Amino acid sequence: MIGGSQASMYYGEPRFTRDIDVVVAFRTEHLAAFLGRFPAEEFYVDEQTAREAIRSAGQFNIIPRGPA
Repeated sequence: MIGGSQASMYYGEPRFTRDIDVVVAFRTEHLAAFLGRFPAEEFYVDEQTAREAIRSAGQFNIIPRGPA
């Protein structure tokens, strides 16, 4: 499921943020493979926060790093 500003722009009022909210359901054992698709030199993600989000059905961020 896609939400956030992208969904808002499609279904409602335009927003100027450039984020995408994605809802997924997976288990902790899938986390390492998932995060492996977001290399640390290109993205910031805190693995412990991600683990806690999975455990509590919460949320975590994957943030692209800007140019050096």
